[in-house]
Amino acid sequence: MYGEVMVIFRPELSDNFAYYRKQVTQLASKMRFIAVQFEALFSGNLWRENATQANAMAHFLAGLITEIPSLDIVYPVEGNAFFVAIPEDAVLPLLVDYYCYINDGERQVARLMTSFDTKKDDVLALEAALRRAVSS
Repeated sequence: MYGEVMVIFRPELSDNFAYYRKQVTQLASKMRFIAVQFEALFSGNLWRENATQANAMAHFLAGLITEIPSLDIVYPVEGNAFFVAIPEDAVLPLLVDYYCYINDGERQVARLMTSFDTKKDDVLALEAALRRAVSS
């Protein structure tokens, strides 16, 4: 997907939308080609289905991670991204199978994300990799 969209759920906040759009968002010359993606995304609740799937997989993964004693979820899981403190000696073994962005090098906090196409098998494979990494 290419482009960006601003969704305003409270119409009273849209008074200056035209100004904000020109100042802080993209305004491509062929915007109609970019916008058609969003038309598909916002019709039939596809965006909600995608978000629900991503969030459900994040909560599923977080539940599995809480069962691994040496891992610590740093902040509450409120969406499809969350942060996990990983023991320093487990980072390199984890990177063999998965790339993860270490957000806080001092505590080895990794940002984990799920998406609309994350499946339970993907989560279980990551859990297995995390268990291998912390046990090596």
